[in-house]
Amino acid sequence: MIEFGVDNGILVKIRGDDIAAGSHLLPPAGPGQSPKLSAVVDTPNLGPVRITYRLGKSPRRRVNLWFWTAFHAEKEPQESAQIVSNPENSPE
Repeated sequence: MIEFGVDNGILVKIRGDDIAAGSHLLPPAGPGQSPKLSAVVDTPNLGPVRITYRLGKSPRRRVNLWFWTAFHAEKEPQESAQIVSNPENSPE
């Protein structure tokens, strides 16, 4: 789901298969995980792209389903692929 009024970077240009591939590089979603993680994926049309994911939880009380949702993407300046990092700790 695209949020209006929020900077999503180039997320709308990333194929769903590439977003899914990046989420598979992340640790399993669940309690105790960082609320935001990113992965660098080598896309066929844009090259290396850093996709940032947000940790989410199902709103149902009886079922604890955790998941990763992509919310931002940016072109990676250097040639690197499949790196998982915490964007809150990265130097910018």
